[in-house]
Parts: sequence; C-alpha cells; structure tokens
Amino acid sequence: MAKKTLATYQSENALPAILILSAIFLCNYHSYLLFHSFAELFSIVIACGTFMIAWNMKEFVINNFIIFLGTAYIFIAVFDMLHMLAYKGMGVFQVSSANLSVQVWIAARYMESLSLLAATFFIKRKLNTNILFLAYLLCSIILLGAIFYWDFFPDCFVEDMGLTSFKKYSEYLISFILFVSLYLFHKLRHEFDVVFIKYISWAVIVTIVAEIMFTIYIDVYGMFNLIGHLLKIISFYLVYKAITHTGLKNFYNRMFMEISEKENRYRQLLQTTRDGFWILDESGKVVDVNEAYCRMSGYTKDELLQLSINDLDAQEKSEETLKRTERIIEKGSDLFEARHKRKDGSVFDVEVSVTYFNRKRHSFVCFSRDITESKMAIKERERLQSQLIQAQKMESVGRLAGGVAHDFNNMLGVILGHTEMMKEQAGQAHPFFEGLVEIEKAATRSADLTRQLLAFARKQTISPKVLDLNETIENILTMLRRLIGEDIDLEWHPHEKLWMVNIDPSQIDQILANLCVNARDAISDTGKVTIETGTVVFDEDYCSHHRGFIPGEYVLMALSDNGCGMQQETLTRIFEPFFTTKGLGKGTGLGLATVYGIVKQNEGFINVYSEPGEGTIFKIYLPRHIGKPSIKDSRVIESPEKGNETILLVEDDPSILKITLMMLQRLGYSILPASTPGEAITLAREHMGKIDLMITDVVMPEMNGRDLSQKILSLYPDLKCLFMSGYTANVIAHHGVLEEGVHFIQKPFSMNDLASTIKNVIHG
Repeated sequence: MAKKTLATYQSENALPAILILSAIFLCNYHSYLLFHSFAELFSIVIACGTFMIAWNMKEFVINNFIIFLGTAYIFIAVFDMLHMLAYKGMGVFQVSSANLSVQVWIAARYMESLSLLAATFFIKRKLNTNILFLAYLLCSIILLGAIFYWDFFPDCFVEDMGLTSFKKYSEYLISFILFVSLYLFHKLRHEFDVVFIKYISWAVIVTIVAEIMFTIYIDVYGMFNLIGHLLKIISFYLVYKAITHTGLKNFYNRMFMEISEKENRYRQLLQTTRDGFWILDESGKVVDVNEAYCRMSGYTKDELLQLSINDLDAQEKSEETLKRTERIIEKGSDLFEARHKRKDGSVFDVEVSVTYFNRKRHSFVCFSRDITESKMAIKERERLQSQLIQAQKMESVGRLAGGVAHDFNNMLGVILGHTEMMKEQAGQAHPFFEGLVEIEKAATRSADLTRQLLAFARKQTISPKVLDLNETIENILTMLRRLIGEDIDLEWHPHEKLWMVNIDPSQIDQILANLCVNARDAISDTGKVTIETGTVVFDEDYCSHHRGFIPGEYVLMALSDNGCGMQQETLTRIFEPFFTTKGLGKGTGLGLATVYGIVKQNEGFINVYSEPGEGTIFKIYLPRHIGKPSIKDSRVIESPEKGNETILLVEDDPSILKITLMMLQRLGYSILPASTPGEAITLAREHMGKIDLMITDVVMPEMNGRDLSQKILSLYPDLKCLFMSGYTANVIAHHGVLEEGVHFIQKPFSMNDLASTIKNVIHG
C-alpha cells in the first residue's frame, strides 16, 4: 500500500518538479541574481507551506516530530529570506561583501540541521507548541542580533579569499549533524510511516550533498553554489512532501476514525432505539434496517433487505405509494400514519417520518414508531368518554326522574285511585265508563314511563330475590306470546341445572317484555323469537380482550330474532335514552335503555350482535348467586280480598291520604287516618291494642317513616308496618326502608296492588 502510494506521488509530482527546477536553472543564464532569488524564494514558500500544514494539523498528528520540524521551518524560512535580501547585488542592505548573506545562510543551516536532530527526541514526548514557538523565536532573535547588531558572529566569507575556515568547518559540522540525524531516522524508522521515512531520509541526504557543494565554492556566483541551491530546493521539497504525506494521512485517518466512531455510535443508537429505522432506495427497496423494525415486523434483517415498501404497507397501493413518494421528494420530508404487515400477516399501526436525501444516489431515510398501543389507548379514551357521556345522560335522567317521581307518582296515585273506584261504582253500562278506562290507561302508561325512567337511571325500587331464572321465564311465557302475537313463533330453550341469580323478578319481566317488543317490531311478517339460558365462566384472559367484563361465573339469558337486524350506526346508540328508530308515537326510546339500566343495576353485562338482514341477538350475563331460591313469589292475586283489621294510615299529602283512606275503607278495613307523625303517635296511644297494621309514608316533615315505626313499635312490639313512597330507590334506601324483611309498596298503586300487599304483610 505504501509503495503504491509513493509511486503514485512520484508519478503525479515528478514532472512538475522537474519543470520548476529547469525554469529556475534557466534563470541562471539570464542573471545569477535572478536565479538565486527564485531558488531561495521557492524554498521559502515550501518552508512556509510546511509550517502551515504542520501547525494546523497539530491536533490530529500523533507524532510530534512533524510538529517540531514544521515549526522550525518557518524560522528557517525567515533566515533564508534575510539571506536572499542580503545577497550580494540585491541592494537591500548597504554591504559591499557577500559575508552578511553567508552568515545568515550558515545560521539557517545550523538551525535546520539541529532541528532535524532535535526533532527525533520528540517523537513520543509531550510537546508544548507555544513554548516551542517562543524558543525558536528567542534563538532567532539572538542569532540575528549577533549578526546584524552586536557583530560578533564569525565571518564566513572574505572577498578575494573566499570561504573562511569557520564557514567550511561549520558546513562539515552541519553535515555530521545531518549524518547523525539520518542514523537516528534509520534506527527509529518503525516509529514512522514508510513513505515518510523515505522522503525525510532522502531530504537529509540531499541536504548533506548540498552542504558539501557549499564548502567548495569560491565565488558566490559560482557553479557549486548554483548546484547547492538546486539541491536545497529538492531537500525542502522532500521535507514538505514527508510532512504533508504523514500529516494529511494522519489527518484523514483521524477524521476517518472519528467518522467511524460517530457512525458506529449512531448505528448503535439506531440499533438500540425503540423506533424502527430503515432506508429505501429510489425504487422503494429496503437497503438498511435496524433491529427495532425487525422486532416490529417479525422479519429478519436479511428478509427485509429483499422486500420493498409495497411489500410492507398494508393499506396503500403502488399508485398511492408513488404519489406519496413524489410529494416527499417535492417537500423534502413528510410525517404520516400507515399500517404495515408483519411476517405472520397481522397488521400494526405506525407513525412514519421520512426525509429525502438527493445525493449521488436518491434515498429515503425513514423512522417508524409502533403506535398500535397508543391508538388503542385513544380508542379506549374515546370509549371511556362515551361511557362518561352515557353516565352523564343516565345521571341527568336520574335527576329528572328523581325530581319529578315523588310529586308525579302522588298525582298519578290520586288519578288512578279515583278512576278505579269510579269505574267500580259506575259499572260498564255507564256512559262515562269508557272515558274512565282511557283515563286509567293514560295514568297507567304514565306510571310505566316513570318506572322506565327510574329503571334506566338505576333508581327504581327493587326487591331482589334468589331465584331460578328458568322458572321465572316459564311463568311469563304465556304473557310474552300474547305480547308478540300469533304470527311470530316463540321458542324456549332452558339450560339444565341452571345456577341461581339474585334479582327482582319484575325486572326479568321488564327485560323480556322490552326485548320481545323490539323483536316483534323488527319482524315484518312471520318470524321467530328464541329465548335461551345458560351458564358461562369468564376468566382473566377473556376479560382482558372484552372491555367491561369482570372474571367470574354468570348466568346467560339470551333473546334472538330473525328480523331485519341493525346497522352499525344504530348499534352504537341503541342504549341511549330516548333514541328510537321507530316512527312517531310508536316508541318512547326508553325500552332498551331500561334493559341496560336493569342489567347494570344488577352488576351484569349485555352484548348485542346484529347484522342487517340477519337478525339480532341480545346476550345478558347476570352474576351467579350461591344460595337456595327464595320462597315462591305470590305477587299475583286474582282479585282483591277484603279484610276487617284496623289500620293506622299516616300520609302528609292530603290528596293521597284521602284516596288511600277511600281504598282501604272500600276493602273493608277500619282506618285511623293521621296527616302527621305526631298525630299518628297520639292515635296509637288512644287505641292501644286495637291496631293491626300501620301504613306510613317514608318522607314526611316532622319525622320519617322508619323513625315513626320505631316509636310505634315501642307501644306495639308486634305491630306490622307497610311503607309507601313515590320517591326513588336511593332516597328510600337512605331511610332504611329497603332493608331485608321490611315491607314496601311503590306509589302509584292500584286497589288490587294495595289489597294483595296488605294481605301478604298481615297474613304472610
């Protein structure tokens, strides 16, 4: 490698060097003074160039020999410049002899030879360049002072006699110093570059020959002096080549090392980063890729280097990729989202940052970040926001329902009570009977609407029981068949050994009634509705992939139909309150909202599957309850039975007190009415031992119903109590009325409801 480099340098620079030397030599035939000036000036330029290169590369050159020698040559150039200006015939200095120029010359040669020798001692030693420069400056000042000012520098040339002994012996001494330097170069050759040692060795040899030439001339314009100057030019040039070669080589090696270190550092950084990195050529082929993208895509690096961007992009077609490429070239960079394919065929979302480089070869540097989790997080956040909005809607409806429920239920109770008694008195033949029926229907629908609002808001009053879902559903199948009509077949598939659930049976009625009505409306002509039950166990793995589900054992109740199905847009809104796809007057938009509220109130889950033209299936999961079924429900009584017991009735609303009093009297009971808790306590004391039951409102001004019952029980330890209220479940629960074993009836109620409830309380 070194031989090839030297041969290259020789072939590239030999001819120009020969031409320059020839031109300088030819100047001798015109004027020796011109030749001498050009020869010295050329040497000075080379020496200055040597200094500039060595000084500016001092941070990159490891071997201090080059720095030392380069620094010396700038001062040698100063002495050579003075030698040229003091030369006989130049006329710069007022001298009549060549002695001054020869004195400066011999001082420069001493400095040159000693510098070559001293430089060998700083090959591996630490060198302070500032001190070195100041040392050379001080030596130069002393030498120049001795020559020009103090005049004690020995004479070197005497007219008509030629060179002095000092000059000749100095040249011999300088040659000896150069021989010693050459020996040291050979001995320390392993510390130098091969090309450098050849250049510097030949420079010393040529200098020695030149010094010999300068010892034998007599005339400063003579041939030996001319040859010596030509050899000096060659020597300086060889030193320049040695320093530039080694300096530049070290410089480039240092730069290459730094670049390599940076490249390795950046490559290591790119390999360890979590972001994918890849480079595409102008055709879109992958030419480099890091480990992060290999992990993202599932490919090995070798496999990716055989692919193009079209093989990796799961969305864009080749035409779209081409258009995007043109935009990137036009803009210089781009940031966009894409979907890439893994080796196993799965797809993942990435954010891609591309920068276009237009160098010798067009390339695209790409960084990709897997944003699958972040996009899932965004979707999850949107889902939670949707749930929050839904919860806020439910809260709003709940507040609305709770705000109006009490007064509204009281008013409906008065309307229904009076209507029921007027119907009984008038009989079916009375002309007002049909009107009373319509009033009763309207009031009943209003009461149902209030209950639906409360059910959706999860604030309806419930009486949960441990029950077998199969038995509960079988009890209402007849009612459900009447509800959906004869054109629609109702199939029932109960699961054997079904687990128990803890839920209010009336809520099962509400759920199935609402779902059956929706299924009926979705079937245009004839069709089928299927109800089935089952048991399901959800583990941690299943719940991690199904939002909202909690691990555990659940009882499944599913209702499916083969109706028209639903669009995705409809599916996302079906549980919203007041949302309906039915025509005006055909639905309140609260049916499915009620179902949703009931399921959530009982800590269950609900899933809906539907496709247009494929029907719909609702799957409801209720938590399994470990325990025996409650006593069979006896909520339904064929006709109200009358009694003869004495009842203490407490109600602060005069209208409700009046209509309830009339109902109870119609049922044959003896009534002690009280409009305040204080009045009720007084009546209880006045009729000690005569009261069989107390019916009381829950929320009253002086004292709530539960506290009143505690007072009365101190007088009647075995007295049974029935609470009634038009408030929502959370308000009633706050007063302790919904606890186990406490009897309660929700306003508004009919006379039949009141009669059956009283019978259950007194005789149950």
